[in-house]
Amino acid sequence: MKTEDEQPISNDAIDFDFPEQVKTSQDELKRLFDENKNRHRHKLFIIALWVVFLSAMLLLFTRILHLIFPDDWRWLTHEDLQSMDKLLFSGTIGSILGKYGGSLFSDKK
Repeated sequence: MKTEDEQPISNDAIDFDFPEQVKTSQDELKRLFDENKNRHRHKLFIIALWVVFLSAMLLLFTRILHLIFPDDWRWLTHEDLQSMDKLLFSGTIGSILGKYGGSLFSDKK
């Protein structure tokens, strides 16, 4: 049943600009995909930072334990200590982060 207050829908009220809406939705999907990709890169970079940080702390902790323990308990050779020192204090970790960290935040389009 139709009441007197209801009016028929005119053709002017219907949006027939469907291809433009599809293009807009594709642009919106591309923007969301790029945003999601950047969020994913950011998470991977943070995880990599944590892995590097925890590895450096583990090496430093091992080095300190080796120095604190008595001579009978020491398990690292002189060569092992030198390689650990080179890894910790030569800046290898910083150079790796500098080399690959900058490429993660560059705006490549």
